[in-house]
Amino acid sequence: MNDNIYLIGFMGCGKTKIGKILSKSLAYEFLDLDIHIQNLEKMSISDIFDKKGESYFRKLESKVLSKTSNIKKTIVSTGGGIIESKENKIFLKNTKTFFLEVPFQFCYKRIIVNTTNRPLVKEKSFYQLNMLFKKRENIYRECSLLSVNNSRKAYIVLQDIHNYLNKT
Repeated sequence: MNDNIYLIGFMGCGKTKIGKILSKSLAYEFLDLDIHIQNLEKMSISDIFDKKGESYFRKLESKVLSKTSNIKKTIVSTGGGIIESKENKIFLKNTKTFFLEVPFQFCYKRIIVNTTNRPLVKEKSFYQLNMLFKKRENIYRECSLLSVNNSRKAYIVLQDIHNYLNKT
């Protein structure tokens, strides 16, 4: 198991925010996989979906995720759909992965503000997104060492993660 820490959860659950704060508290680097993919492809996630398709994006996402095993001391914020791939689930189960858990309504309020970079939001209704959330929720738990309630203040969420890391 490498020393990186992976944050998973539904879009809008706060992976990037918590990841940046956690990286500072641990003196780790921070890597947002979606931003990294956008930089590699020189286009937005939405454009990748539109021009190359979701299947292309998911394969690229898996490739980029597997390459994170070559870096050290990094907090990796993943995309919400990272757990759609069997190989990604296996990868995450063998790392220090934390599921940032929040109610769907919390995520939905955050994601509707910025739909331009979230292709699934443009394609799906509230009901469909809620069903996707429910489908993924148990998979996130399955792939993580710990589910952390991210509906609380950031310092409490960090404290939960730090406490878990200090036990191991």
